[in-house]
Amino acid sequence: MASTTLKEEFEIKIAPAPALRVIGMKIRSSLEFASRDCPKLWQESFAPRMTEVVGFNGAAYGVSVMIDCETMTFDYLAAVSAAPDAAVPSGMEAMSLSGGTYAQCKVESLAKVSAAYKFVYGPWLEAQSRWELDLSAPCYEFYPAEYMENNIFYIYVKVNEKK
Repeated sequence: MASTTLKEEFEIKIAPAPALRVIGMKIRSSLEFASRDCPKLWQESFAPRMTEVVGFNGAAYGVSVMIDCETMTFDYLAAVSAAPDAAVPSGMEAMSLSGGTYAQCKVESLAKVSAAYKFVYGPWLEAQSRWELDLSAPCYEFYPAEYMENNIFYIYVKVNEKK
């Protein structure tokens, strides 16, 4: 698929992503407090319980659903993939992520997550003549099973071709 690098900050590829179901734990946060709230959710709440989800394979997802653009409030789900019929453990919830075409941003360190989001939603998006955001879908971070070894993960933002 197509690949774009602007200022060589982050590499963006346009790629298909499958539909999937995830199960995890959710918080409501804002851009102001995300750097505190999201890691806390992972470390203190979800990580100790993630193996309760049947089918956990070591990969994880951080799903963001914008609630209010004016206050930059969003729900964040720390999750793992799950079978369509997997039971939802107590205190957790399930969410379906739609398949389709996504802008995939490779991020080489969790310390760069904020800069990566700013890049995708700023310079990369502004430079697009072919792609526009699909605001009906949440964006998500994909942490492959080998993330703990190499710190590389991916941000997925759903896009559509401009008409």
